[in-house]
Amino acid sequence: LPHVTRAIDPQAVSDFLTLGYVPSPASIFSDIRKLPAGHALTLDLTGKQITTRRYYTMKPRAGAPADAKDWPGWVKTELRAAVLRWTLSDVPIGCSLSGGLDSSAVVALLAESGGQRVKTFSLGFEGTEGVGLNELPLARQVAERYGTDHHESVLKPEELLNDLPAMVWHLDEPYGGGLPSWYVFRFMARDVRVGFTGTGGDEIFGDYGKWLPLEKSAFGRDVLEGGVIGRLARTLPPFADPIEKKYLRPFYYLSAEEKRSALGPGLRGTLPTSQLFLSAFGARPFDDFRDNVAALDFVTQLPDEFLHMTDRFSMAHSLEARVPFLDHEFVEKMFGIPGGLRTRLRDLKGLLRRAVSDLLPPDLLNAQKKGFVIPAAAWLRGPLKAAAEKLLSPDRLTAQGLLSPVYYQRLLKEHSEGRDHHKRLWNAFMFQLWHWIFIEHPVEARPTGSVTDLL
Repeated sequence: LPHVTRAIDPQAVSDFLTLGYVPSPASIFSDIRKLPAGHALTLDLTGKQITTRRYYTMKPRAGAPADAKDWPGWVKTELRAAVLRWTLSDVPIGCSLSGGLDSSAVVALLAESGGQRVKTFSLGFEGTEGVGLNELPLARQVAERYGTDHHESVLKPEELLNDLPAMVWHLDEPYGGGLPSWYVFRFMARDVRVGFTGTGGDEIFGDYGKWLPLEKSAFGRDVLEGGVIGRLARTLPPFADPIEKKYLRPFYYLSAEEKRSALGPGLRGTLPTSQLFLSAFGARPFDDFRDNVAALDFVTQLPDEFLHMTDRFSMAHSLEARVPFLDHEFVEKMFGIPGGLRTRLRDLKGLLRRAVSDLLPPDLLNAQKKGFVIPAAAWLRGPLKAAAEKLLSPDRLTAQGLLSPVYYQRLLKEHSEGRDHHKRLWNAFMFQLWHWIFIEHPVEARPTGSVTDLL
């Protein structure tokens, strides 16, 4: 569109460096805003006015049994109903089967419902980088137990390097998170057009323990629950900001102190990312503290990172991804159980585990949570080193004015010599790769070839 510029939103870049995604309602472009989750947009053709309104707010729904011993059976019943509600389709349905608790529960409940034979798809990872992370054996146990039409694919980490430009192009915005889902959806799309995933299970049951550092801090809790200190929260320095210290720093990539030296002149003066989260936390839809921390993820990382990536990567391969754990009736009913009872410190997803204990193999129920972590640290010292040196060169960063040359002069240099700075470098690298494709060398078709070919 000729009237929409490619000017970059400085605040969005600053937030991306911390989070690895761009939080709504901003986009990476100054002239474009996202319609937040749960909102509708109306264009009045007569008055030429655009308005937005929130049509959905997550609220707990009553219905949980009075006796806690009945909760596991009730959770299973409600999850089964949610899975079945999402099966309406005139084409075959497949299931991503990672070997983890969430996707395995979906497969088990779908297979139990009868009807057609369930197609399952599992991704494994080759090489030393994936040792201890490969869940194919666990996924295979589930597939064998339910007689699914099971398919397996093994990914070499180097394949990610070849597809990085295409991923960046399909995502539209810079993104520093999980990339292997690209291959899961590509694999599934060979056989089906609708694919179930287990997305949302972690946020409902346990929320990765994100509530723990905040809950341990009485000072932080006072700020978040709106005491006297809460009214002064916007003026607190970063070291006293509970969202910064107890939420962003343990679970994200770049602290406020680190970011001060990382920003170029074009980003100085941007607000701390914690302010956005503090504002979102202020809505506090629940009475329970742990529920309110989980609700924060439901309006930030879940839609803006995980579902954004799920949507773009699945549709890149013409696959419709479905997420039965996020069926709104199921979510509302689960949040009818107070967070202090739905999740526990030493067993974050214990309630869900008990709910599906009779459906899944013991090995899987007792397995530690795993996942494929891209070997970014090794790549930035090896196959991506030359690309990183080019994209993060001091001359380039100085001319761009967004990131400080410290990324090259100190971080990249020290990383190459053995110190690990990959968490800080990876988001900067992915932003620069996005900038190359969308700003410096805009293309109308998805690029082919590796990062080296692109540059």
